[in-house]
Amino acid sequence: MSSPLDAEEEHLLAAFRGDSAEASLRLHCARRAVARAAGLPEPAALEAVRVRGIVGGTGTVLVAILGRDDAAGPEPWRVETARDGNLIVAWTLGDREAS
Repeated sequence: MSSPLDAEEEHLLAAFRGDSAEASLRLHCARRAVARAAGLPEPAALEAVRVRGIVGGTGTVLVAILGRDDAAGPEPWRVETARDGNLIVAWTLGDREAS
């Protein structure tokens, strides 16, 4: 079970062109992929895992883990998402975006 989208995620979703239901699933799947890759316990960890960007024209979603003690702030993880028939899949190699 996923936590609801926050205000920034809602704004990203509203700006998305295309199927909003599919976009919402991509955001939720991207958050879950980062939580699992970071070894965070579910479901409570999903509150701290938040989408902070979408790379237009691709399936790439930028996801941050909030509340970490990084002085420079959270660096977003690159998450790839795709549709395979009726499934939405998301994966990350742990690559991080420079702030």
